[in-house]
Amino acid sequence: NIDIGQDQGGLESLPTRNKTSLRLKYEAETRVFRARFGGLEEVRKRLGLSRRQICQILLVDPSAWTRWCRNEDRVPPHIYR
Repeated sequence: NIDIGQDQGGLESLPTRNKTSLRLKYEAETRVFRARFGGLEEVRKRLGLSRRQICQILLVDPSAWTRWCRNEDRVPPHIYR
């Protein structure tokens, strides 16, 4: 049995790194934004934009948008900014 660095969930273990003060600030801003305005899809709908339009504005691939909507904890903070 060879250990390939997987945890019990089957995902590779990644080394943790310290977050910078700027990253912590962005994450705090994200939490405030989400509490006030809602999630990605809610904001998109409030703006009256299609998924294609919001992806063009943010310069992201539609597959990224779909992935982020499934798990909003994984959205990069700059997307909310």
